[in-house]
Amino acid sequence: MAVPLPRAVGAGTARNFAMNEVITLWCTTADDDDCLPEGSLSVRLEHARRPRSGRVCRPVR
Repeated sequence: MAVPLPRAVGAGTARNFAMNEVITLWCTTADDDDCLPEGSLSVRLEHARRPRSGRVCRPVR
């Protein structure tokens, strides 16, 4: 899904804007300078599924 932006922005701003538009039960992000070890997204999802895990900052609509 393409999210139209009001003007040219950097990657971080685009990510933050998209996070306000996403509709999902769970979402994670990575910046262009992040190195994600193999299996790390599965670990994030496992933690996010735990009740009161503290890993989810806010509910997404």
